[in-house]
Amino acid sequence: MISLDPSIMAGNPDLVRLNPELSEKATPKPRKYRNTPTVYRGRVYHSAREAQYAAELDLRVKAGEIVGWVPQFPIPLEGGTYVADFLVILPDFKAELHEVKSEATKGLQAYRRNVRAVRERYGKEIKEVL
Repeated sequence: MISLDPSIMAGNPDLVRLNPELSEKATPKPRKYRNTPTVYRGRVYHSAREAQYAAELDLRVKAGEIVGWVPQFPIPLEGGTYVADFLVILPDFKAELHEVKSEATKGLQAYRRNVRAVRERYGKEIKEVL
């Protein structure tokens, strides 16, 4: 049997396509904002901070500070849908929109545009949780 050196074959795209085990494993590209998806109570949150805030909201429900909360709440806007991190229901049954943001993401143009659109269309402010 003939033994071929995998390093020679790895450079050949046809061989790699037909034999994926020959490809060199690329290191995964880091996430854009260095966030780590995190699971809390069976739900995957976009970041560890977002999952931690969900746990904080659960404690606030138990303490009677809030009635409840909804994760990933969709808000229809012209040209698409904006998804707020949390809809928080207060004891007077008014609702607040909460966004878990880092210093890096709170200034993004697309986020600011969505905040403005929500304010103009629904008269709601978005509370930023840093």
